[in-house]
Amino acid sequence: MEDICYEQLIADSRRGHTVLMRTLLILGCLTLVALSLLFPIPIGDQLVPLTVLAVAISVIAVTYFWRRTAKEYEYIFTDGQFDLDVIFDKNGRKRLLSFDCRELQLLAAREEETYRKVYERKYDLELDATDRSREPEGVFVAIVKLRDGRSVKLSFQPDERLRKLFKRYAPRTVILPGAMAHPVEISQ
Repeated sequence: MEDICYEQLIADSRRGHTVLMRTLLILGCLTLVALSLLFPIPIGDQLVPLTVLAVAISVIAVTYFWRRTAKEYEYIFTDGQFDLDVIFDKNGRKRLLSFDCRELQLLAAREEETYRKVYERKYDLELDATDRSREPEGVFVAIVKLRDGRSVKLSFQPDERLRKLFKRYAPRTVILPGAMAHPVEISQ
């Protein structure tokens, strides 16, 4: 079998949401600094403003949360191995999930009524790696039983080529749109 490597990037197109979150972050930090000037604390005989501490906390908060307001998801499929990464602000990357297609128990469209009860079950880990600003019609749900025994429900937006790759490596567990749904046994 030839080597297969395919990547798909899902960019978060909620630009207004990102701007709003970053604006609220800055306003919160400015409020913290202003309150530290208005309400100094008594230490001994003097009133000491906590401005330095408030500025330090604000800088740490902005540094940490600023990157996390804009994120993209990258789906990587390599020879039957699927990896899901989140990319923060186009420069930081974190691996969220990695599994072999043999661990896949079900991959079907979220609108597929046949599997509604399977989707509503409780899972050890539930991930939503979709662009939430788009319509949910292209959203698929993958149910995975990892080697360590944990069960995972992944909502994501694979394009047609990625869905066909899943179908190639796990033909009995992948239900493509337009295909007749069939019962798939899902272990608890």
